Amino acid sequence: MIAQQPSQPRMLAMPQIVPSLLDAMQDENEYGSIVGLAPPPDYNMIREVVRGLVEIQRLRSLPCISYVGTLLSKLTDVKCSGY
Repeated sequence: MIAQQPSQPRMLAMPQIVPSLLDAMQDENEYGSIVGLAPPPDYNMIREVVRGLVEIQRLRSLPCISYVGTLLSKLTDVKCSGY
């Protein structure tokens, strides 16, 4: 039997901080283009979601209805007013 060497802990790369995930997103590779990115600590996710929905409505020239559930666990204390 061959003894296995203990595995080394893997170092995770720090994500690149970008001012807006929506602006960093690439057409036809939406998820893949932002998976290695992170928003700044003061990022307003609600504002970005609303901005994205407004852009969809503008492009389609139709109203956009969307259900936005729990985005991130850190957002549980975010107030929705003021976006």
